[in-house]
Amino acid sequence: MIGPMSHPTRAQLMLRWLWLLSMVVVSVALQLPAVGWIVLALACGLALWLTLTTLESNERAPSRPWALGMDLALGVGLVAIDGSWLSPYLSGWLLLGVIEGQVTGRPGGLRLASLGLLLSGLFLAVLHPPMLSDLLSYSLVILAVLLSTWLLLALWQRLWTAEIREPLPLPLLGERAGSASVLDAAVSLSSAVQEAQVVERALDLALGCAPPAGGPCRAALMLLGGSGWEVRGARRLTAADRQAVLPDPVGLLAQAVVAGGAVVSQEPEEDAALEGMSALRECPQVACVALWRGGLPAGALLTGWPDPVLPSPAVLSDLTAIGRLASAALEGLSRVDRVEGERQRQGDVQEESRRRLARDLHDGPTQAVASLAMRLNYIGRLVDRDPAAARKELTTAEEMARRATRDIRHMLFALRPLILESQGLVPALWQLAQKIHEVQGEQVIVEAERDDAEGMSPLQQSITFYIAEEAINNAVKHAQAKHIWVRLGPLNAGWRLEIEDDGVGFNVGAVDEDYAQRGSLGLVSMRERAALAGGDLRIESREAHGTRIEVQIPRRSDPAEG
Repeated sequence: MIGPMSHPTRAQLMLRWLWLLSMVVVSVALQLPAVGWIVLALACGLALWLTLTTLESNERAPSRPWALGMDLALGVGLVAIDGSWLSPYLSGWLLLGVIEGQVTGRPGGLRLASLGLLLSGLFLAVLHPPMLSDLLSYSLVILAVLLSTWLLLALWQRLWTAEIREPLPLPLLGERAGSASVLDAAVSLSSAVQEAQVVERALDLALGCAPPAGGPCRAALMLLGGSGWEVRGARRLTAADRQAVLPDPVGLLAQAVVAGGAVVSQEPEEDAALEGMSALRECPQVACVALWRGGLPAGALLTGWPDPVLPSPAVLSDLTAIGRLASAALEGLSRVDRVEGERQRQGDVQEESRRRLARDLHDGPTQAVASLAMRLNYIGRLVDRDPAAARKELTTAEEMARRATRDIRHMLFALRPLILESQGLVPALWQLAQKIHEVQGEQVIVEAERDDAEGMSPLQQSITFYIAEEAINNAVKHAQAKHIWVRLGPLNAGWRLEIEDDGVGFNVGAVDEDYAQRGSLGLVSMRERAALAGGDLRIESREAHGTRIEVQIPRRSDPAEG
């Protein structure tokens, strides 16, 4: 038999009636004596009372301790009447623990199942002194019931957490005094530009939904954070109440997530969800509406009234509407944050490219031109004194000018490779390998056919070229590699790019952690570019064993889409 809740859900009542039906079938098979049928009749009467209480919203649910005591007494009574250490009635403590766990959490369900099994064992020991085999059998029963209770509660929690609900029709807010219209509420919440504004406006709207005779309303809004479900805003709660944190949604919060609308607890002083919030636990009833973000539960709006006035269906409808509007506002802010984050990442990539260009210009052509100017000045003074030496210096100056020209052309190629636009990705990679060899002397081997990039969008080709160029430059500057391989090939779902070298390698984790101090975003920018192409970048490297970078790019028309 299952312990009642302040407002038992229909699913819990169905489990209660299913258990009773199974017990009736077992009782018929065991030819239960008359006193046993009286106990079953009392259990059916309790189930009927709970059912009627649930269907009639204007009646209070029975006292929780009283109902739990009735369940324990009836369950122990059936086991004692049967008198068997392997009584099928012992399975009742499994459902009792499961339903209690839905209200108070997994530990509460296990505690109640353990209490029922302990009381049943004590009564059996008094009525039928056990033998060693009986004790061993009963120990196995206890283990099986508690393990099954734990597994069912874990499965139940996983199912409701993973469930993604379809949006329900939005109820109109009531027209009574003090209640905002649906349009005003929608405008107020949708115009919020920060999460804190959504929280404060949702609380203000909830205060306006108090019953006319309900007295000053108390409210709290909880959101899922790093530590669990945290209070982000409150009205008429103490400072200690505002520090309350729930690791997982239990009790009233769990019921609200399952129900999809406003649910009411008429015994908040015993609800596990309100533990640590004394101001709400003092209220005769507390309403709760779940908040959603990205299809998953992300918070809850709790509203309590200090006077014993039951909220009408119109009040609950208003709170449900506020919860859904607040969920939509939070989801909108999350999307804005994602867009801003993407813009920031793109800006970081562009800034890194500008810094790299400035660094390369300073270390390469700028130094070469400065050195060339000094040498020409020296040649001007030397030409009259030693014409032969001057001619030799002119030859050196000419070579310096040619080298500077090659460096500048290579940088222009890296900035905007025209061959990429005219002939495609693979020819651009071939030319990049040739220029790297001319300028740096490194052996870059491109293993790709001209049509291997067929079907890749222009933006994907540009991003892929950038990643390959960045990886090659890193290998040239840091790897001390003799060979660098660039491989490009089609896959069923897109393309795969690999850049591998036989250099000194590095510790990937250590380098990632050191980027913030070094001010370089080379690896980070490659990952960000891969994400812009809709792909995934992986880096494999060990010290003294070279480096391998792999990028998988999906086949789609435009990576900017979706």
